[in-house]
Amino acid sequence: MPLKITVRRCCVFEGYDNQLVVWLAPRYARAAVRVVLALHDRLAQIITTSREPLLGQIKLAWWRDQLVALDSGAVPPEPLLRAVAGIIGDALTGALLSGLADEEERPETLHKALALLCGAQSKSQRLLDKLALHDHSRTLAGRPLASPAHRTLMALQMHLLGR
Repeated sequence: MPLKITVRRCCVFEGYDNQLVVWLAPRYARAAVRVVLALHDRLAQIITTSREPLLGQIKLAWWRDQLVALDSGAVPPEPLLRAVAGIIGDALTGALLSGLADEEERPETLHKALALLCGAQSKSQRLLDKLALHDHSRTLAGRPLASPAHRTLMALQMHLLGR
């Protein structure tokens, strides 16, 4: 039975909508990108919903250990970890994805994972980098980030112009 993963709004990855990130990914990588974003959301949810910080850290340590164990071929019965095991390969490892369980490493780890899945020099990755640069320049200028609808429109324009 295939795993159905719902894509929700991801507020940690540069404020982008997960659907926009999936849409910008190459067709061959979209399923894997959905899995990585679902893992990212699950780990971010643990941090934001834990009432006791120690309990949250214990949960994150369990996830970290399980992700590293995927590299040795051990697949636990947790559905999301089974889906992650399906996308683990030579370049994308469980040890790399375990960085998503660390709050400081999360953005960089997510960027590395998406670059590995999409190709670091791919048009999709360049479009995501342009969107990140746009948001960074707005932040430095003291302006609020563009709305998700505006970012989607920008991505569509860049995609059509980049053809």
